Amino acid sequence: MVSLVSSSELVAGDFKMVLDAHETLGSRSPARGSCEDFRSMIKDCDLVGIRSQGALFTWVRGRSTRTRVERLLDRVLVWDGCISYWREFSCVALPCICADHCPLLIRLSDFKVSSHRLFRFQSIWLEHPDFTAIVSRIWSSPVVGRPPHVVINKLRSLKKALKT
Repeated sequence: MVSLVSSSELVAGDFKMVLDAHETLGSRSPARGSCEDFRSMIKDCDLVGIRSQGALFTWVRGRSTRTRVERLLDRVLVWDGCISYWREFSCVALPCICADHCPLLIRLSDFKVSSHRLFRFQSIWLEHPDFTAIVSRIWSSPVVGRPPHVVINKLRSLKKALKT
C-alpha cells in the first residue's frame, strides 16, 4: 500500500483473484465464493476499482490457443475519498512482453489543493441557544465511510448548521 496524501490509500498489484467469471478466459469459471469474498473485502475497505485501459486481461499462462488462460488479476484499488484529490486519475495495463503479468501504468496528475479552510471553533457559538442540541443532532447523524471521512463530514455539517 502506498500512502498518497493524509487518509488516502492506493493499492495496486496482483490480487490473485477475479471479481467475476467475465474476468477469466480459457479456463473454468472461478469459485463463486472466492469472488464474493474479494468483492466483500473491497467493499469493507471502502475501496473502488480504477478501470484500466489497454490490455483486457493482465495475466497470461500458456502459448497455444488450446492451453492459453487469461485473467484480470492485476488492478488498482483506491479509497473512494481519494479520487477527488486529482484532476486526472488513470491506469493503463501495458502489454505483457517479458513476463506473465502486464505492468500497470498509474497516472495521478494535477493534485488539487483544497481551498477549504480548517474547522475553527468560534466561542460565540456557545451563546447560541440551540448550540448543544445542534451539536448532538449533527454528531449522532449517521455518516458512512472511513473514520476520517466521517469526522470531516460531521465537522462540515456542524460548521454549516452553526453559521445559519
